[in-house]
Amino acid sequence: MNGEQATVSFIGNTQINLLVPADVQLGTAQIVVTDNGIAGAPLSATVVPATPGFFLIGTANGNGYIAAEHSDGSLIGPANLVKGATTTGAKAGETIQLFATGFGSSTHPPSVVIEGIPATVAFSGVISPGLYQINVTVPAGLAPGDASVVAFVGNAESQPGAFITIGQ
Repeated sequence: MNGEQATVSFIGNTQINLLVPADVQLGTAQIVVTDNGIAGAPLSATVVPATPGFFLIGTANGNGYIAAEHSDGSLIGPANLVKGATTTGAKAGETIQLFATGFGSSTHPPSVVIEGIPATVAFSGVISPGLYQINVTVPAGLAPGDASVVAFVGNAESQPGAFITIGQ
C-alpha cells in the first residue's frame, strides 16, 4: 500500500482484507497485490481516519448481534443466538465489552450510544491487530430486549443494524 507492505488477514476469490500500515497518509492510496513475486495491476483505495464497524456473531429476529461479552467473558445476546453457547442480556450499570474493527488511531476514543442513550466508555483500544475492544457501561432507562448500538469516531459512525440484548 503506497509501497509499504500491509498485513493480510483474509484472501477470497473477490476480496482481500488487510491492515492499513499506520503511517500511510490519508487520501488516495495505491495497492499492488503480489503473489509469488508477480505483481498485479495497481488498484486505488481511499484511506480515511476511521471506518468503525462492530463484529457480529449472529442474527436473530432480523437483527445482527454484536460480539459482546459480560465482564466474566460470557456472551451477550438473545437465547440460542450461538449454538452451544449460553447468551444473556446486559443490565443497566453493567460494564460490557464490545468488539469491533476500523476505529483508526487509538488516540481518538470513540463515543457509543445504546438505543439513543450515550454510554460511558471505560476503555477503548487495540487488543490484536485490527481488533478493538470497547468497554462501555450500559445506561439506565433501557427496556428489556434488543437495543441498537452505534459507535462514533470523529465524523464516522458504525454500521446500522448492530444490536445487543438488554436483560431484565
